[in-house]
Amino acid sequence: YWSVDPRTGTLHLEVGWSSAHATRAAVDFYRGSRGVVLPADGLLGRAWKSGKPVWVQDVTHESRTAWPERLAPTAERSTFCFPVFAEGEVIGAISAQSVRPDAYDRASLELQQTLALILLQHRA
Repeated sequence: YWSVDPRTGTLHLEVGWSSAHATRAAVDFYRGSRGVVLPADGLLGRAWKSGKPVWVQDVTHESRTAWPERLAPTAERSTFCFPVFAEGEVIGAISAQSVRPDAYDRASLELQQTLALILLQHRA
């Protein structure tokens, strides 16, 4: 989960989850990256600013990533990001990655947005 700081135009990695199938390198990379701050000019920024989900079928062909350092250790190939809303405003974004190209489609995005709404209802 990435929180949004509209004053600075940045996103902050607050917490992450990994699949049981994630590589050790990917898990270690994201664990060590908690607290990283990114400019909002990549995919997460597009999701935040547009209020709409964004996905890329193959990140090796995407030049707009704001965090290219993650690609080698995580072996990511496809990604999607979607905004998280509270009281009508975007308060953050969630992203998911896969080592497979073409791993996500519109149905995946709709499912993840539903999950985000459920999580927001139970946040402290």
